[in-house]
Amino acid sequence: MAQELLSLQGLRIDGRRQNELRQIQCRLGVLERCDGSAYMLHGNTKVIASISGPKHPTKNSANKNRGGDEFIFNVRVKFATFSKNGERQKVVKNSKKLGEIEINLKNIFKSVILVEKYEKSQLDLNIEILQTDGSEICTVVNAATLALIDAGICMKEYICACTASLTNDGVALLDVSHLEEICGGPTLTIAALPRTGDHEQSVAYVELSQKFYLKDLNKIFDCALMGCEKIRGILDEAIRSNAFELVNSELTNN
Repeated sequence: MAQELLSLQGLRIDGRRQNELRQIQCRLGVLERCDGSAYMLHGNTKVIASISGPKHPTKNSANKNRGGDEFIFNVRVKFATFSKNGERQKVVKNSKKLGEIEINLKNIFKSVILVEKYEKSQLDLNIEILQTDGSEICTVVNAATLALIDAGICMKEYICACTASLTNDGVALLDVSHLEEICGGPTLTIAALPRTGDHEQSVAYVELSQKFYLKDLNKIFDCALMGCEKIRGILDEAIRSNAFELVNSELTNN
């Protein structure tokens, strides 16, 4: 039941407060045979993202892009065999769920990548979901953002994703786990360019799992946006730490 998601002491099932993120760990440059890569652990959801390009379009991609001048952005997502609760499952290619994730990722990142710099070029984003614990699309978006930055792709801003939900008592919960998704109420997922300096926050993607009352819209929306801003800080710290390590490594080698 949704009312059981928050105890009388204000604690959730996993011990978090209502406005706390799950554990997040991330690393850049985890793969060698690509132009950019990243690993993201969000709760118990684990994702690896890799980037190939920008490069000259392959023959198949060029045939699909008849105009020839457009930026080609290919996205491929797959679930690992043991991605769900550690149990072996059949890996289904071209499933409806994977197709929806791939289309959403294309739309999200085409809105933030400076595509005018990559005309007549191809960029391939490959995602492997190693383990799932809710909010897969959020972890995928955040991992892909890191991989694109690791590859040196020009973007308007970081794009970060987070979820929020509501208890029966109307309390907004930040960063919903799989168990909370099952037991709770509607879940809102957003991907946004967080507010930085003079730049206002803008939303690139919104998904709602169930209907909810309009009076609760601002509350749950603001909660998810706050999560995006918190995640941006975590991604920014990981990027700066990685850059610092690379500079130190270059100086040591020279």
